[in-house]
Amino acid sequence: MSIKVYSKNQCVKCNMTKKFLQKHNIDFTEINIDNEDQLKNHGKTRDEVISYIKETLNLRTMPIVETDTDTWGDYRLDKLRELVNK
Repeated sequence: MSIKVYSKNQCVKCNMTKKFLQKHNIDFTEINIDNEDQLKNHGKTRDEVISYIKETLNLRTMPIVETDTDTWGDYRLDKLRELVNK
């Protein structure tokens, strides 16, 4: 399963989400909208990623977790636990 975590610097809920996934040995790709080098590695600009989040995913709250079958914003322990059980 492919998991992307869209995050930003100094975001407590972003850090909580990443720590949960790491603790449970769940592989994910982080896309930090505040890290220009990381965005370049993904071939995107900050504006492109923010546009995708707002217009395509229709979300506004960080972090944003995107899997093959689900997408959500904010720290969602219920959704994270579902990933562990898959």
